[in-house]
Amino acid sequence: DYIVLYNYVRNKKPIEILECGTGVSTIVIAYALMENEREGNPRGRVTSMEELEKWYRIAQDLLPKNLERYVEIILSPPEEDFHAFFRGTRYKDVPDRQYEFVFIDGPYSRSPKDGTPTFDFDFIHIVKRSRGYVRGIIDMRHSTCYVLQEVCGPQKFRYDYARGLGFIGPVRKEDIRDAGTIAGAFVARPFRA
Repeated sequence: DYIVLYNYVRNKKPIEILECGTGVSTIVIAYALMENEREGNPRGRVTSMEELEKWYRIAQDLLPKNLERYVEIILSPPEEDFHAFFRGTRYKDVPDRQYEFVFIDGPYSRSPKDGTPTFDFDFIHIVKRSRGYVRGIIDMRHSTCYVLQEVCGPQKFRYDYARGLGFIGPVRKEDIRDAGTIAGAFVARPFRA
């Protein structure tokens, strides 16, 4: 997963990255951004969201000093959000930036209200606020992969079974499908008993 993530940032060279779930991936993304800047590209930034204070503090303590200029780690509670008939969880305090890439490895996908399993809503939230295209990688979150494929359309989504990674994009806000379109596409699929 880390090699795929590193290569993605090195090849696509996004400037604004949102990471949902702080961890080793934060360091991988920051290192790739540093390498991109060394080659003359504009300095990028990864905004890394974390919901648990313990992991937030550990991440801040373990972040290498030479990578700090590429990372902003934000502690944020989760909140519910909805699109069509899908109920998801996203970080409440994501800064309003024009993210080009979203890496989803958090938050814990359960409703903060009643504990019901949900999916990660952050990608949809970012696309709805974006003026351009957004791409994403989803790490081992099958419900999130399913919903993003339904909301953005199957032609915008690919799942790598060997790595357990979902790839989405490029997606813009006009690509977000409404409830009628999603339901119509679902009804049009052949039923197999």
